[in-house]
Formats: sequence, C-alpha cells, structure tokens
Amino acid sequence: MRVLILGSGAKNHALASYFAQSRRITELFVAPGNGGTSSVANNIPDLQIGDKHAILTVCKDLKIDHAVIGSDDALLNGTADLLKQEGIGTFGPLAPSIPLENDKDFFIAFARRHEIPIPHITLIHSEEELTQFAQGISTEAPLIIKPARIAPSRLDREVTSSEEILTYGKELLRQGPVSIENKISGAPIAVTAIMDMEGYKILPFCGDYSRSHEACRGDITSGMGAVAPVPVENKELLNRIHEEIIAPTFQGIFQENLQYRGVLVFSIILNQEGPVLLDYHLRLSDPSAQAIVPLMQSDAIDVAEAVAENRISQFELYTSEKICVAVVVASKGYPRELDTDRVVENFYPYPYKNSRLYFGAVRQNEKGQLIANGGRCFTAVGIGDNLEEANKHAYERLRCIHFEGSWYREDIGNEFLKL
Repeated sequence: MRVLILGSGAKNHALASYFAQSRRITELFVAPGNGGTSSVANNIPDLQIGDKHAILTVCKDLKIDHAVIGSDDALLNGTADLLKQEGIGTFGPLAPSIPLENDKDFFIAFARRHEIPIPHITLIHSEEELTQFAQGISTEAPLIIKPARIAPSRLDREVTSSEEILTYGKELLRQGPVSIENKISGAPIAVTAIMDMEGYKILPFCGDYSRSHEACRGDITSGMGAVAPVPVENKELLNRIHEEIIAPTFQGIFQENLQYRGVLVFSIILNQEGPVLLDYHLRLSDPSAQAIVPLMQSDAIDVAEAVAENRISQFELYTSEKICVAVVVASKGYPRELDTDRVVENFYPYPYKNSRLYFGAVRQNEKGQLIANGGRCFTAVGIGDNLEEANKHAYERLRCIHFEGSWYREDIGNEFLKL
C-alpha cells in the first residue's frame, strides 16, 4: 500500500511514524513534511497542499492508494471529496462535515438540536456588533474570544474588560467572524474518535495543557503538553461524557448524513456541574496526538481500511496499557511574536525504548543542520507503566534538545487532577 499524509506538524510526524510501522506499507510520503518526517517517509516539500488539484496529480503520479488529511488547508479545500471522486482512498471528513468546526452558527445549532452542553456563545460579524457587545459587558467575569472558523493556530485569548474585547476582537475580525464565550473552569480533556459512516471507536482520553505557564497561567496556546490516558477515576463522570456529549454527537452526525470518515476530536472541559463541549476538531489535535499515537498497537493500514469499508465499530482496535506524557518545546516568544531560524545545537540520538521525539516547526538546511522555525518545534513523549515514569522519560528526552530561546513547561503530568 502506498500512502500520502498531508501536513507538516508534530502530529503528522507522529502519524507518519505510526504508518511507517505497518507491515503493509510499501511506500510512505508526507507533504510537505518537516525535518523529522524525512526519517520515516519521503517528504514532498514543494507540494502546495492548499491546491487540491495539485494533490490529485501527485496522488496519480505516485500511485497513492490512500491519503490521510492532516492539514487545515487540505481539509478546507475539498481534497477528500475530490480524491474520493477519483477513487483514491481518503482518511478525512467530506464537505458536509466541515461546518462542525468551521461554522460556529452550525456548531451551536447542531449542539442545540442534539442537546449537547456547550458554553454560552455570542457570534460577532462586524465592528459595530463588537462595540455593542463590549458596551454591554457589566462584569469582569473572564470571557474567551477566538475565531469562529478554523484557524491555522490557536488564537484564543482570555479577556476581562471591554477594552480587551475591542482591541483583540478588531484584530480577529480581519480574518473573519469572532466567537465570544463564557469561560468554563475545570480540567480540559481531548477525546479522539476514529469514525466512518456507520460507527466509531474511542481512543484513550487525553489531558490537555493549553496554557503557556505552569499552574494554568499565561497565554492560551495550541497546546504545551498532554497526558494519555488521562487518570479520570470518577466512573460516573466518564459515563456522563459519553451520554451527554459523545453519543449524541455521533447520533447527530449519522442522522444528518454528514458523511464523516476519519478522526473527530472533542475538546471538553470537566466542570463541577459536568462535562461541557467547547469545540470539535476534524483531524488529530496537537499535542494530544503525540501522546496517543505511541499507544496504538493495531496496524495503521488495517485501521484505515476498516474506516474506508465502514466497519470500524466491529474492528478490534488494540492500544497499549502504558501511559504517555507529551511535553512541547517551543521557540522564544510563542504564542505571540515568534523567534525563528535558530540552529538546534548538540542534537544527538537518545534511546527510544521509553520515549519518542516528534518534530514540529523544524526544517533541515543545506548543511544538514536542524533549524527551529518558530512556534512549537518539538514534542518529547515519555512512556511508562505509570504517570511518574512517563513524566520522567519525557523530561529526560527533551533535555537533549537545545536551541537559543527554547522553553517548555516544567509541570506536564506532575499533578493532573484526579476526578
């Protein structure tokens, strides 16, 4: 089987590493890829993955049997639909499903139709609406303001005043509609599902660390770490997540014929009153993907075929009983102004038995040096029989990574809330 993965981030490096282990892979390609994917696959750095027709041409030229949609650009431009029409297997949602993440009006209406708990959300489409909303704020209770459509990176921000709402809201409006929602306090959980037109399988629940500083302080980022499976001990709460969010979501998708094949990620907050759905994500999320992929034991091609043939609910999906802790190494200034083009120094191999290292915004220059391009550059993943072991192996692994201005959170997995 010849497979093409579309994407360049650390989650795509993790995914490529998983597919590369398949006994059924004859050749694996990643477009555009990064400095790490080239070690497990053939990079296609010049392919413009925002151009679905260019992707189709490459698929035909390389005789690709299956394409995995791991990029926002390829997700939004209808690549999955085009490849499906041409008889090429795809792992990614078709056009009817895209509004689940890319249209907040649709998201709100879908949640209401299927009685799924979500925050109170106000959608803003113009500066006039933004001004009216800001003038109507009577308390300093924190709000979360973010794009109402798929964004290339996490642009969420917590605001507590009308001035902050106006300043950041005007900035976001240049890119499209804005969503303003009540901040929900609690533990963030990422629930990843593999689904086809008739059923689904749930992967290990993942604890998500989105803040830039320890103790849940600092800027909201696209993710600074993750733990999988998350140590949720409250069985009643787990049942509520399934009954109130997961089950009605899938029932709604099937009832409304949204034609979904691929990965669906639920971004959930475990609040004192119960679970609340914040967002859907239509492809693997970073860094929860890096924490989940090392646990996958079923052959990647077997999984992809089960999805293509609408039999994932009957498929025996095997995952390890180990625990993974993923820690992101970011560049100076992330998530605001990024420091780029820093040489990764003293980079040397490290035993892989109890850890993994996935590349994000990292390229290789003409001298063979690894260059940190800015943003989230590496994810170190520790694997252990318990949380303490996994945490230890993750931090041992990342301490072999050095480039000017690099930083990471010191507390990933240390004291995850037992619920």
